Amino acid sequence: MSKKVFQKTKAPSLTRRLLTGLGVVVVAGGAGLGLYLSTLDTETFRAPIEQSFKDKTGRTLKLAGPIGWSFSLSDGISLSLADISLGNPAWASRADMARIGKAKLDLALLPLLDKKIDVKAFELVDADIQLETGKGGAANWDFSTATAQQPATTAAAPSASAGKSGAPVAINIQQARITDSRLGLRDENGKVSVFDVPDLTLSVTSKGINLHFNGTLSGIKTELDLNGGTLETFFGESWPFTLEALVDKIKLEATGTLGQQGKKIALASLNVLSGSSNLSGKLDVALGGTRPSLRGEIKSSYLDPADFALPPASEGETGQEGSAAEAQKQGPAPAGGGRMFSREKIDFSGLKAADVDLSLALDKVIMGATDLEKVEGKLTLKGGKLLVQPFAATIGGALAQGDLSLDASASTAQLIASFKTNDMDFSQLFKMGGMESFISGKSSIDISLSSYGQSAYDFAAHANGTVDALMDRGEISQSVMSEVGSGLLQIFAPGVGSISKPGVNCMAARYVITNGLMDTKGLLIDTDMTTVASKGSINLPEETLGLSLFTRPKGLGLGSMIPPMQVAGTLSQPKFTLDATSAVQKITGLITNGSVGSGDQSGVPTLVQVAGKNTCAATLDAPQTAAPTTASPLLPDSAKNAADVVKETGSKLLKGLFGK
Repeated sequence: MSKKVFQKTKAPSLTRRLLTGLGVVVVAGGAGLGLYLSTLDTETFRAPIEQSFKDKTGRTLKLAGPIGWSFSLSDGISLSLADISLGNPAWASRADMARIGKAKLDLALLPLLDKKIDVKAFELVDADIQLETGKGGAANWDFSTATAQQPATTAAAPSASAGKSGAPVAINIQQARITDSRLGLRDENGKVSVFDVPDLTLSVTSKGINLHFNGTLSGIKTELDLNGGTLETFFGESWPFTLEALVDKIKLEATGTLGQQGKKIALASLNVLSGSSNLSGKLDVALGGTRPSLRGEIKSSYLDPADFALPPASEGETGQEGSAAEAQKQGPAPAGGGRMFSREKIDFSGLKAADVDLSLALDKVIMGATDLEKVEGKLTLKGGKLLVQPFAATIGGALAQGDLSLDASASTAQLIASFKTNDMDFSQLFKMGGMESFISGKSSIDISLSSYGQSAYDFAAHANGTVDALMDRGEISQSVMSEVGSGLLQIFAPGVGSISKPGVNCMAARYVITNGLMDTKGLLIDTDMTTVASKGSINLPEETLGLSLFTRPKGLGLGSMIPPMQVAGTLSQPKFTLDATSAVQKITGLITNGSVGSGDQSGVPTLVQVAGKNTCAATLDAPQTAAPTTASPLLPDSAKNAADVVKETGSKLLKGLFGK
């Protein structure tokens, strides 16, 4: 019995001894390797590493700082480098693609035996990296191009078994950190977006990935937190993630999946908040193909574009197209402060950057001084061709419908637009343009427009279309009209006295736009006190006015001698002057024989009443010559020195009417 017991206990003791001895050998070997690495002169590897990198990629690599090694079985291998520079291809905008102050890499030892690279920690400090895209899609981060350009004699032919050498090396990252660094993205047009990175941390666990970024994007403060699935599934068919971001004052939250090796992003939930505004929806983003594409739906209960305004973006380094030095080469900005239509070329490149298919449902949108409600539309963009159709919105309680087509696929953009509404307050049209209208009332408006060009000035100069507006009943604002031009109120409502809002009985306005010239084909406004007609045109590209307002008062007395008013000047600074010659003729006629003039002389047709039709529109459709208006002469025909009397009386009357 004792012998058997002795034999059973002896075997484990021997195994334990063997394992202990093997452990001693491994530790001793590891310690010996560690001692060898610690005493290794790394300077002997500097030049071969730099030369090998240049031979394989055609790029320069400079390891100017010290190279450090450390090794242990528990901590693995640690490599540190300092003062590193990586050269750019010849076509790039600067000599170096990257300049790095310090880099440190910690690798686990045992996984290397199984063809696994386990990065325990990676750290980058004081790095300046610029990724560039050149003409034809060349990229400075693509190192395969340089290898392919090597002469055929220097490249070893691949062996037949090269593709059967075994499974690829697996890479696992536990933690990475970038501090006090900068990343620039430069497109083929020279535009640079800059990420300042005070702190970026990537942590990888068995549960998933966490990425935290705190820094600036083109000078705009940005914070980002990304939580996703495991690293092993990152390039799979569906990698789930949640994203929270704060860009200046704009807060974004999204939940979705990443698929097709990062080429497809499906956002099942998107919420954006800024100020009082909000956006939500679902989006699918595809990054493969000729251009990125975006499809989905966007909703909002309140949207004010001002809430999403960001501070001006700062540009990249000097020597790039966005720099101040380059701006000086291009010369000063186009002249014409205060102009509505700038000659500055419009950059339509953004319309060619992606394809978009969006459905819009917005409860309320702030547009200038007015609001759009119940906005619904379909927005599509493909290859630089933008189409908004159909489009509908409620403006001032009235439904407005329209569509817009902007084709920017060629060097000269083509524009076609239409806008139609019934029962909308006429003043709302002016409010959308940031102006205040002196006439308000329910109106029907129909606008059709086509044009082409490269600037707002071009679009104005090549504009063609029609503008029609009708109003059945409205009001005149004395305060606004008085601010617009001295004496203008007397044209529409002379002698109103204490009446705060004189009435408008009807209005009809018809304009035809031909190559930027907006001709009056009929403008008639009938107020409680006068009927006013207009002739002339507006030069849109030059923004000049050439209009005449003709008035026929409805009562006799001083108002009967209102002369025509000339409207000149510019759209931003109109000038209103009285036709003095016509004024004297009218006064002379009234004083001598009581005639104010025939319809041809007054320029105002007699109103035509048609049942069920706007009176001003009916009059323009069937114009008639106005009957002469007479009044009792102020002086008998036998009055002496009539010319002097006319001159003196006319002067007094004009001063009384217009403060002249």
